[in-house]
Amino acid sequence: MKATRAIFFAGLGVTGLIMAGSAMAQHAPSALRGKSVTVSWTENRMQRAADQENFRPRSVPQTLQIYISTEGRTFERRIASRRGRSGSREGIGGGAVSKNSHSTFQGHALILAGAMRQGARQVKVEFSPDFSSCSTKVIVGTAAGQKLVKGRSMISGKRLEFELLGVSGESCSIQDGNVFGN
Repeated sequence: MKATRAIFFAGLGVTGLIMAGSAMAQHAPSALRGKSVTVSWTENRMQRAADQENFRPRSVPQTLQIYISTEGRTFERRIASRRGRSGSREGIGGGAVSKNSHSTFQGHALILAGAMRQGARQVKVEFSPDFSSCSTKVIVGTAAGQKLVKGRSMISGKRLEFELLGVSGESCSIQDGNVFGN
């Protein structure tokens, strides 16, 4: 699994991270325009704040809400929560997955991917042929040769280091209209 995560990060490459999110999102299939997609998962980690010595097990539930506009642009909000506290990141064209992320439609899939300080996250949403249902796969990876992902907590704002133990509870749903209520 570690080799897969390292290969994933290397495979993102600079080209994939430089793509203009809004230009790529323009290719949204017409069947998805005006709809919202909600993706949920839990990242199971051994984690510590950058100023702490010991790692602790953490389960971090996350929800990614995506609205696909009638023009084909994606608007996202990712929410992470833990023990009654939460934090969120919003973006257009993939910006909610991580600070430097982008989205692209490829056939019957929407891929949101981006880099963290020392790692990367990809959320891949696969749609049924008629775009009426979806499934998802979330991958969090490290830079080649690295064991830890480094980033900033959306909940506390602190710098974090973590080793991903696995992703669980991946789910996906589609609904008509704007999940953000606009």
